Amino acid sequence: MDNVTVIVNDVSPKITVQTVAGGIKGDKGDAGLQGIQGEQGIQGDTGIQGIQGIQGLKGDDYASTQIPNVILSQVNWSLVGGFWEYDYANVSILSTSLVNIVPYNSTIDYVKFADVLPMVVSSVGTVKIYATNQPLADINVLIEIV
Repeated sequence: MDNVTVIVNDVSPKITVQTVAGGIKGDKGDAGLQGIQGEQGIQGDTGIQGIQGIQGLKGDDYASTQIPNVILSQVNWSLVGGFWEYDYANVSILSTSLVNIVPYNSTIDYVKFADVLPMVVSSVGTVKIYATNQPLADINVLIEIV
């Protein structure tokens, strides 16, 4: 056999790529699908029950006695320890009684001048009423005993 020489010329096509300054951004693509919702969490424990309130007073057992037109005489007030005191006696006042003194409008100016105090002290058969100044005249009040 004889040696044969074969000459091969490069015939592959040449590709030229043009470069662009800064590059071209690609498409961002479609938004993805929303994920699956998670399961509901475990419910917490129930809190501690609150303390029960105090029961109110029973209305029928605590009826009040009203004594209208009681005159607190100006001459029966006594100065004791810097306050003027008036002692009103009534057998309906018990050791457990609450006594309210309600002045009438007709003598309210005397109440204001005397500065009759809202606090009273009651004991069996009596209630002590206090004022900062000696009243200038008699004071007309409603006394309520509860």
